[in-house]
Amino acid sequence: MVIGGRYRCVSCMQELAGENAECSCGYHEGSHKSPVHCLQEGTILWNRYVIGRVIGEGGFGITYVGWDCKHNIKVAIKEFFLNGFSTRNALKSPEIKATTGEGVECFAAQREKFFKEAQVLAAFLDEPGIVNVYKFFRENNTAYIVMEFVEGVTLKDYLGKEGKISLDETLGILGPIMNSLGRVHEYNLIHRDISPDNIMITSDGRGKLIDFGAARDVSGGHKSLSVVLKHGYAPIEQYQSRGDQGPWTDVYALSATLYRCITGKVPPDAVNRLSGEELIPVNQLEPSCIPEVASVIMNGLGLYKGDRYDSVKALKYAIISALNMNSATANEDAVNALKSENLKASDRKRYGKAADTNIVLLSVLAGVSGLLTIITSFFGAIALLFLAICVGCIIAIIVIKSRKASNNGLSAIQTGDIIECGNYNGSISWVVLNRIDNRVLVVSNDVLVTLPYDNNGPQANWPTSYLRDWLNTDFLTYSFNDNEKSNICPVYNEAGMVDYLFLLSLEEFKAYIEPRSMPNMRYEQPVWWWLRTSSHNDGKADFISERGYIKDYGYTVNDEHGGVRPAMWINI
Repeated sequence: MVIGGRYRCVSCMQELAGENAECSCGYHEGSHKSPVHCLQEGTILWNRYVIGRVIGEGGFGITYVGWDCKHNIKVAIKEFFLNGFSTRNALKSPEIKATTGEGVECFAAQREKFFKEAQVLAAFLDEPGIVNVYKFFRENNTAYIVMEFVEGVTLKDYLGKEGKISLDETLGILGPIMNSLGRVHEYNLIHRDISPDNIMITSDGRGKLIDFGAARDVSGGHKSLSVVLKHGYAPIEQYQSRGDQGPWTDVYALSATLYRCITGKVPPDAVNRLSGEELIPVNQLEPSCIPEVASVIMNGLGLYKGDRYDSVKALKYAIISALNMNSATANEDAVNALKSENLKASDRKRYGKAADTNIVLLSVLAGVSGLLTIITSFFGAIALLFLAICVGCIIAIIVIKSRKASNNGLSAIQTGDIIECGNYNGSISWVVLNRIDNRVLVVSNDVLVTLPYDNNGPQANWPTSYLRDWLNTDFLTYSFNDNEKSNICPVYNEAGMVDYLFLLSLEEFKAYIEPRSMPNMRYEQPVWWWLRTSSHNDGKADFISERGYIKDYGYTVNDEHGGVRPAMWINI
């Protein structure tokens, strides 16, 4: 099949020598037909992604191998398809239909949870222990998540073949996941579904956590959470909708996974343990495991939350301490896998380069100072005077260089420029619309995500809208680091409420964008995008078409295909 201008295998996306050429993976085009309820091979999504073969299907979705024609990379594409509540004949149409009656409401609710999974995952781009999400969008009356394609096998399949693995290999696989999950917990998010079948092992032997469909925000304290169970890996609090769930819930599941890897056995269900079934100690099943580490795993499997570690970081550091107590038997690579506090690539780009030159100058200063101090001891005051002059000159260079760079950066930014700030499915580019002193008004150069304006009906307004709440909570929290957040200026909306991120008003659009005075502004989008205010007083909503025209969308302000193109004022 021709994909992205090349003949490619729809099973593995390798480039082929020509039409009907045999692929090294052994797949022959046309030898397998996708089920009629699945998207057919060659289907194009978002005007960009080509669907290949089905690689997995569960109760909540279908996963395909895919090809990103924009970046020319192989991806995994997850489609929301709720078994029992969804129907489709893909030979006639790619659109999914919800079953009638209660099925429509259930389908819509679960689809929103699926979309939430994408938002959660996208916030942690470049975390080594979590699969990357590149894009998520709505189409065909359903939702899609475009993810990194992890070449490897699931830990479940690997253990099915090996039976059990060594402590060193276990920590090498789970170490990156512990580090990344610790960061996820800092945002009051828990995974709730950690087990070997949700862990992929990459070609270099590291683990990546996948499937955040059950993830939930627990920042609000006790609340009703859906019951998600994976027998043997779910703690007792997950068997109740109002169980006290938190990071300790993931600690149990991780400890159960450690137990399975090292002993070859799945721990008994928590409810069975509550009824008296014994949890056999790790060392009794695998005597070669370091006793102190075995004890940590057993503590992590405490039946009640107070009996186990309260965070994954605490679990990790307990294992490190146990390994350090047995340095003669611990593998250095296994210890390093746990100790690695990985700096995200985006952070390296933000903070790495700015200090490099000054660090070099200061290093030179230190070297010269040391050398001249030695010389001073032999040659006295003349060398001391020379040392003072050198120090003064180097400090002056640093100060002048820093001021010049700062001034140049401020003076160079002007209307129409593109700047980068934040990370959401990749680095976000912003168009500068206006500048007042050292503050600039910017708007996203892309429609970042498609979301309804509001779910509360046609009379919705900006202060009470779903979009305002989402932009100033989830989006603000997960898309910007602390330094970036400190430079976002608060503004007051028409209700006197503070916004950090907002949609452009109709007046702002007409003043800054409609005259087509923004040569870098990208209009061409697969979806239209919302405005903050309406040109009417009756709750009707306006949007901007892909050609830049203003249109009245009427009363259906909760339409799901509206694009979010946030704006903000930032200090520069």
